[in-house]
Amino acid sequence: MFGDSGTVADVRRLLAKQNTPTDLYYSLGLESLESTLINSLRYLMNSPREMLACEEDNSDVEAGFEDEEIEGEGRIETRQDNFLIRTEMVPQLEQNSRTIIGETPSTDRGQVAIHEEHDEECQCSQENTQEDDGLHLLQLPIQAMLHIFSFLDARDISTVGSTCRQCYSLCADQILWRDFLEKDKLLWQQVSHRSNPALFEAVNSDLTYREIYMRCSPQFQQESSGFNLLKLPQLLWSFIPHKPPKVVMFGPGLESSTSTLVRKFLGEASDVFKVRGVFPAELPGSVGTGFNVSMNGKVDLKLITLYSGTRQDRENTAAAGNRAQRNRLLQPVLSGSVSPSGEEGCSDSIDYEPKSTIKELCRNVDAFIFVVDASLQQQITADAKPELFALMEERWTSSKCPLVILSCVPDSTTSKVPCVTLAKQLDLHKLNRTWKMFDVDVNSLSGAVEAITWLVGSAQGR
Repeated sequence: MFGDSGTVADVRRLLAKQNTPTDLYYSLGLESLESTLINSLRYLMNSPREMLACEEDNSDVEAGFEDEEIEGEGRIETRQDNFLIRTEMVPQLEQNSRTIIGETPSTDRGQVAIHEEHDEECQCSQENTQEDDGLHLLQLPIQAMLHIFSFLDARDISTVGSTCRQCYSLCADQILWRDFLEKDKLLWQQVSHRSNPALFEAVNSDLTYREIYMRCSPQFQQESSGFNLLKLPQLLWSFIPHKPPKVVMFGPGLESSTSTLVRKFLGEASDVFKVRGVFPAELPGSVGTGFNVSMNGKVDLKLITLYSGTRQDRENTAAAGNRAQRNRLLQPVLSGSVSPSGEEGCSDSIDYEPKSTIKELCRNVDAFIFVVDASLQQQITADAKPELFALMEERWTSSKCPLVILSCVPDSTTSKVPCVTLAKQLDLHKLNRTWKMFDVDVNSLSGAVEAITWLVGSAQGR
């Protein structure tokens, strides 16, 4: 027998042909079988597959039947108390049942699952946002953010500015970088003709304070001093042997508390500098006599030292007049001469100029060392500027000769004038030549090696 609605009608016709009494129909339980089959078919047509399996298990347990399933080709057979119910084409029935109850196809189910997961993630993120009652950094007022940024240093501000556009705009604030420049430049231990903030102030540069800071800060200059193809000719030039440059050392720092620097350069109590010999004077009056000095056995130079007078004159501090008036290297000139900056009437340069022998010496040397005592702030302008600008005049000193300024203190415990401040007081931005200033500790020679290395390299065209 087949488990469909025609099964009961077939049984009735068969019994009628065999003249079977009606009571036999009811005794066999065919009436209950009819209702059971019809209800089962309705249930199969209106229930999904998962509910079908669960319901069949529950109905079998309640009825007390022992089920035995036999898998066939495309069908499932179930035996219940000598009655065989065969369900064919189960996949087709399942598909029909899905169509009837409106179940979503597999492709649509995948898309629905994706949307459900996205909705769950959005709901979780909204819940987390609602739970977080604090403000983000970018939600703070601009003035509050700038106040927070003022506690950072220039490197950190540059890092923060590279995170997003809003932070870049805030980190480029002019007042912020102006404060950085005014505060950090007092800590710089070197300044040059390219990194002197006073130069940008004097010419009213259109550069922002951030750009000026990047160009002047030694820290950012070291980070950007990597290999460059433009430096390749200089690198090849450094392998060519050069004669030691002839260097003139002068300045008021040779006659003050930092005067021991000369003895350190001549190898006294120092393992850095060694004297290799003496070379004779090339000018009359023993002007130009010097020493062949080697630094760390790698850098050689011919050092000529110029003093403003004899030892007795230098030790006579009670002498009348200022240092420029007592200086035997200089002589007064008529008014109206031109200063190194090209200005007429400059009191620092028109009143004095080198004597003829010193002028001739300046024409035959390769570099200059100017020594300043940075612990004597009040005497720097009065004593140092006239001598410096007199010897650096381009009429007798070539603009190609580099100049290094040693801002010296006797030891590390002595307070000193900041390097940038000293450069501004000396008006170094008016010099038309390559120059660089270094902080030097005379006792430990800190900064001296780097200064001489730069000077010799610049004099030899490296």
